[in-house]
Amino acid sequence: MSKPSSSTSTTEYGSSAPMPPIHRMENRIWADIPNTTIRPGSLSCKTDSWNIASHNEVDKNTINLVAFVEKERERREANLAKVPYSTRYTNSIIPGDEYWKLVQIRAESYRDRWLARHHLYRRRHAGPCVVKGDPKPTLLYSTGGIWHNKSSPPQQYATKPQAAARATRLLPNVIAPTWTQVFHYGCTSTSTYDRVKRAMQLADWHRWDVDTIQQLVETFVERATTNPRTKLATMAKFASEVYQAFGDAGQEWAKHAFKIDLGSAVKCLFQKWWDTTQATAICVGRSIKQVDLASANRLLEFIADLYEEELITQSDLWKMVRQLMNNINVIEHVRALRLILDHRGQSLWEESRGRRNKEILLRVFPRKAEALPDNTSVERAGFGRQELRALIADIITLVDPWESSAYLECV
Repeated sequence: MSKPSSSTSTTEYGSSAPMPPIHRMENRIWADIPNTTIRPGSLSCKTDSWNIASHNEVDKNTINLVAFVEKERERREANLAKVPYSTRYTNSIIPGDEYWKLVQIRAESYRDRWLARHHLYRRRHAGPCVVKGDPKPTLLYSTGGIWHNKSSPPQQYATKPQAAARATRLLPNVIAPTWTQVFHYGCTSTSTYDRVKRAMQLADWHRWDVDTIQQLVETFVERATTNPRTKLATMAKFASEVYQAFGDAGQEWAKHAFKIDLGSAVKCLFQKWWDTTQATAICVGRSIKQVDLASANRLLEFIADLYEEELITQSDLWKMVRQLMNNINVIEHVRALRLILDHRGQSLWEESRGRRNKEILLRVFPRKAEALPDNTSVERAGFGRQELRALIADIITLVDPWESSAYLECV
């Protein structure tokens, strides 16, 4: 039996086929692939020689081959250690860590683009994706991460058991971004394609439960009210994309919990700032900081945008409008009413209930606002009758342009 060569181009014992180069990152990549215990074209270096020797069907040549592979790998690692780290990428026969980082970045980019396109296609063409060979149509978990594990719904959100969807592993070992990074990119992106991609990552990246859903909702509300550089309409659209992504990922309980918790969070914060019975509310005789007033106004804009995305019901929005209208005692209440009704269209006044609410507002609001004394403001800013009546006319115009002309004629 000839002695194996110690040259760089290694061949298997008893074979002329060259073995592929071995890199220390290869174990991490191929170990993640299911039903794969050895690398393509080579024996696993983790194989125990004593276990092989104890097997009756393995001959001495196999034992020698395993020993040779182990020695050859040790020799390659020793040679690689002698090469300067800065020159390994270009001079070594084995790619360096920089090469594998570039592979990971490119793999993540290709994977995200494919997932977003597939997600948009499924949304435009309603219906399940039929996989060839399946007896029944199944929904592809194209939004799945690395071996997507569907989280179990908590007991209070228990739903009917659903058929297990197929988890597709597109690329091995793709590094997912952190939860906060995905959220930040989704809130700041003006591209629908990018928001859909980030919403898919956010819905599928984490193992969601009651606490983490609540944390996600609080992050949405906190960013909307405290970050003046964030576009509230974009944030509301991203919240809608996340809501849809939960459903597309098969997590109906998370979709349901997200909408309920988001509505409860904005309503509680609305009561804190605009309910005159609360100690922290914007009310006559109280000194409110400018930053708190700005946050309260941003909350109203965010609520209106959420209503446009159908994350807040018509009934909930009308309750807030009615509360502001009935408790007017500072000019900020009138401005808040204009803010929440601005650019909302006529959807709030549709159907029979909406028409009744519209009649109530047109009858009660002018009388309440006209009774407001001059210069009544938490900012201690002066205003007169003309400014107040112009503001009232603007609000009436948002509700019914015809009634605005009638109001101006009366005053």
